[in-house]
Amino acid sequence: EKFRKRQRKRKNTESYKMAARKRHFDNRNKKLKQQKDWYYNNGGKEQAKEYQKEYHKLPYVKAARLQREIVYRVLYQIGTKKEKHSHEYLNYTAEDLRLHIESLFKPGMNWENNGCGKGKWQLDHKKEVAQFIQEGVEDPNIINALSNLQPLWTEEHARKTGKFMRSFSKKF
Repeated sequence: EKFRKRQRKRKNTESYKMAARKRHFDNRNKKLKQQKDWYYNNGGKEQAKEYQKEYHKLPYVKAARLQREIVYRVLYQIGTKKEKHSHEYLNYTAEDLRLHIESLFKPGMNWENNGCGKGKWQLDHKKEVAQFIQEGVEDPNIINALSNLQPLWTEEHARKTGKFMRSFSKKF
């Protein structure tokens, strides 16, 4: 009997597709209501929040966020708007960025302590973005080249940026 059902289904695939489509649209609102009820009443909302917290801690997700941030900052400083995906501005992927940064980690650095504050590290441009712009270079791919990026402890980064800003303001 199972064999016959499969044979009938193969012969009448269009009619089966139409019937499935009709069932889907007839029960769509009922199914959506069930999903919404489960989400709000059976802990689905809390599960989603927990999942998001854990997801955003993953190294490749943090690297993708860093990639978007550095592209956005450069475009903002140049004075243009972002019109395409971040990876389209650069010649490398978020995974390449992650591997490059991890290869330059100093002892104690990891993805959990990325950010601002004591005991945290930040992504630094070896040659400052403002220097590139001053020289007339406005290509995000050149400014954000992997060879120009390094992780630095927050305190180190502040000292380096402070020195540059003092010398930069004296020139103008």
